[in-house]
Amino acid sequence: MLKIALVGTGFIGETHLKVWQAMKNAQITAVCTTTPEKGAYIAKKYACRHYQNLSELLSCEDVDIVDICTPTFLHEQNVMTAASFGKHIICEKPLTLTLESMDRIISRVNETGIYLLTGQVLRFWTEYVTVKELFDSGAIGKVHGVYAHRLAQYPPDTSWRHDSGNSGGGLFDLTLHDVDFLLYLFGEVDTLYATGYKSASGCWDHVSVLLTFKSGINATIEGVLGMTNGYPFSTTLRIIGEYGTVDYDMSAGVNIEKLDQSRSSVIFYQNDHSPKLLEPAASRTDFDAELHYFAHCVESHTPPDKVLLSEVRYSLKILLAIQESLETHQLIHLYKH
Repeated sequence: MLKIALVGTGFIGETHLKVWQAMKNAQITAVCTTTPEKGAYIAKKYACRHYQNLSELLSCEDVDIVDICTPTFLHEQNVMTAASFGKHIICEKPLTLTLESMDRIISRVNETGIYLLTGQVLRFWTEYVTVKELFDSGAIGKVHGVYAHRLAQYPPDTSWRHDSGNSGGGLFDLTLHDVDFLLYLFGEVDTLYATGYKSASGCWDHVSVLLTFKSGINATIEGVLGMTNGYPFSTTLRIIGEYGTVDYDMSAGVNIEKLDQSRSSVIFYQNDHSPKLLEPAASRTDFDAELHYFAHCVESHTPPDKVLLSEVRYSLKILLAIQESLETHQLIHLYKH
């Protein structure tokens, strides 16, 4: 039975707790939150103990996995604390906001031999798994163009997200998902150019970026954090190829709190064929699949390979390059011929 300690009890934290609670081979041992009232509520709800300090929790409790769902600017210190106790870690994205911080984390993970999985969840998301399998099978053929968008309101009661130094803004908090998934599909980037809108607080919350991959594939990504009140969380991925076009479209409630009520479809269009509605490729969905995967890695002593730390670092490098393009209005060359 895996013993779980969760740090951070916001929306994503509670989403993870529900998955851990339903998992037959996992037990929620303790939660850590700086808000005593919330800690007491969560502890009662999930029949576990609560602490206000992670070091104290890990000194008092025997746990196998630390699940970090805190605001981004607290990720590194919590990862370092958990690693110092030799605990395996799953940490929400973005793992961190600078390459210097990323390298410190990688060094500590390598020193301790723990497993660290970053929650870049699209790699586990049912519809995206379906799209990747279709692409990998060759059914789409040579890719002629790609378009992705992700549009969301700011989550309520999260003022830290409006601070670019704490969250990275919409670029790092939202657009990250589509950047990472396209890197997962197409590999390394040759050049990129970005335009966008910077909020009064200094966050790049509306970003449009053109990525040209080493393979020659071009992709356009649009990400908006701060949509008008009432606008539903929406995401699209369209890949146009020589044999057909795959189109994923999803619309949910405000952000992702109503996934069970979302409208979602993956349609594959082929010449001389009727459009085909593709069935989900995975038996579990999104966060559920992600946490089950990591639990299996820990139980089987198998290092996670679906989100390698080297890939997390490269995704961060691309986000920083997008930020540079936004700031300088320049085409950025990632690959020197």
